[in-house]
Amino acid sequence: MQKQPFSQLGYPLLAFGLLVLSSLACGQSSTEKLAEASTPRSVAATSTGEITQAAKPASAATIALLQQPPAAQPLQGEAAQASTSTSAATIAPMQQAPDTQALQVASYGFGQDGREVGFAFIVTNPNEAAAIEDSQYQAAFFGPDGTVVDTESGYLNIVLPGQTLGVGGTAFVNEGVTVTRLEVQISTGSAHQSDPIPAFSVTNTEYVPGDYSTYAVGVIQNPFDRMVSNLRISAVVYDAGNNIIGGGFTYGNFIQANSSRGIKLSVVASPGASRVDIYPTLSNLSRLEQAENIPAGINPPILVRQGFGQDDNEVSYGFVVQNPNAGISVEDSEYLATAYSGDGRVLGVEEGYINLLLPNQSLGIADSSYLVRQE
Repeated sequence: MQKQPFSQLGYPLLAFGLLVLSSLACGQSSTEKLAEASTPRSVAATSTGEITQAAKPASAATIALLQQPPAAQPLQGEAAQASTSTSAATIAPMQQAPDTQALQVASYGFGQDGREVGFAFIVTNPNEAAAIEDSQYQAAFFGPDGTVVDTESGYLNIVLPGQTLGVGGTAFVNEGVTVTRLEVQISTGSAHQSDPIPAFSVTNTEYVPGDYSTYAVGVIQNPFDRMVSNLRISAVVYDAGNNIIGGGFTYGNFIQANSSRGIKLSVVASPGASRVDIYPTLSNLSRLEQAENIPAGINPPILVRQGFGQDDNEVSYGFVVQNPNAGISVEDSEYLATAYSGDGRVLGVEEGYINLLLPNQSLGIADSSYLVRQE
């Protein structure tokens, strides 16, 4: 196995972050939390350390440590951004909005590969002044004789005012069963009056077919000044005629405040895919955490060394993280490693956990990952 040194490879990124275990503002609706998080606050900015190469060939490297200021519990938190802007969003808290319209399913479709079925639908919120929370959906799959061969159901935590949101998933049918029709039903949930709220956005989306797995990849931007955990991330696959022919979903463990992250998720689709759209949104497990109120003198872990090697489409990476605090342990940290091509396309994403860092401990972490394509 031929290993290339760190300085010769082209643009993987290793982002290290911590998740806060306590929930912010218990009892708030998702609409309230997002509105609050989209209202810029004046806070102290923190540094982000990066090592980057001036030249970025097909595989270069950037290692970024997202250093986090204090949060609600010791050694847990998020990167904060400095801002002095005025309020951008307000809501009427926990109030059922009058004269609201129901969510609308604009389109849906599916694709099948053996026993796997990838499906997706597009839902729109026609209300420009109300978010819709706690909706439910059910997808029913029919065989050639008109009988239901499988069903899938789930929740939509929130659909923002005026938002168009894609929801994807997968199902399994019995051997030899062919799905010929899909029906999607959705319940409206509860409406909450709200000014416009920014949504997560996605760039550099790609549909990447493979011999064994097919992926959707992209880069998610977080517009909020909170670190968000447990995003539900859907993929909607289209053919050249703009028909939905597949889908899939995954969860992203976390995304830092006012930051971005790579995402990779498996999708199932029929042949003839032309493009894929990716839709991140809050899940029922999501938390929004702000970086405030930790006692002075407590510092986040430090990324002190990092590197990787590549052999064809396999990348092995490692880093050393240090707890700089003499009398405090750090538990339940998480890290994110994203490999990029020289032009910013996502090649691979890995998420992992650091269960415990003892006081003043330096700990080495290593793992390997297969890229979605070889560069």
